[in-house]
Amino acid sequence: MTDGVILVNKHGGITSFDVVARLRSLFGLKKIGHCGTLDPLARGLIVVCLSRAVRVAQFLSDCDKEYTADILLGTTTATYDRLGTVEARSDWGHVTESRIREAIAKLSGERDQVVPPFSAVKHEGRRMYQYARRHVPVPERTRRVVIYELELTGFCPPHVSLRIACSKGTYVRALAHEIGISLGCGACLAGLTRIRIGRFKLTEALTLGQIAARIKMGRIQERILDSATALRLPAVAVHDWALDRIRDGVNISHDFVASMIDEFSMGDKIAIVDKRGLLVAVVEALVGREALQESSSSGDRLFSYMRVL
Repeated sequence: MTDGVILVNKHGGITSFDVVARLRSLFGLKKIGHCGTLDPLARGLIVVCLSRAVRVAQFLSDCDKEYTADILLGTTTATYDRLGTVEARSDWGHVTESRIREAIAKLSGERDQVVPPFSAVKHEGRRMYQYARRHVPVPERTRRVVIYELELTGFCPPHVSLRIACSKGTYVRALAHEIGISLGCGACLAGLTRIRIGRFKLTEALTLGQIAARIKMGRIQERILDSATALRLPAVAVHDWALDRIRDGVNISHDFVASMIDEFSMGDKIAIVDKRGLLVAVVEALVGREALQESSSSGDRLFSYMRVL
């Protein structure tokens, strides 16, 4: 069975769900999940988990992201992107490069971002876009985000090109909307490409067509990362006899440990692997590596389970 993580380069015009559905058909698998949605407008990197790797998707989702974006000045839409219903058109002739730099400087750093009305965030058990489609007002929702880098990479009026490095949960189309308000002309997101998720880069990804071709040639396995490699966590290897006990949730004690591959501290996430390096569980270290080495009692509680595969 195909098991692991694959990096996909999504083209525009399809949803993240469409990507998963296509991969489910190509691989003949039922269990597939992605780590971070891209809107149909957007292109770029999606991290997809196959089979048992779906169980570690939560650890791959909580990562910083990086994008390139094309923002269209003078047009405001209901969805904050060019696919939405146009609500207003305004003159953008007064906008200069220096004014754009001033506007984006104010939006950098840690702050609360207003969630777009057309979003999947829930209010009283329903998605906000369900209310927005029916023009039903709901209380404004905010989300704490961090904009690490917001760089102007081009200005060809009425288009503004940006590179954005941000925290998980940042809405780039909301950022485009905010820039439009700051410039006094309105704006919407015209194009978006995700170029990085954590340590994964778009240059490492395959298109759906390339994946299909590799499957046909029998060469797809070389582009699938095993879960432990994808997580890139400090690793602790355990004895083969301990594997079933770990899967039963038995406390991982000192005698389970075959070797400690990396340095780690108390509170770190740790990959528990077998002697082949395959992931068995993700745990939180209750002691550091030095304390674990000094431990000799089988009753010592060394790790707290977060996920068992």
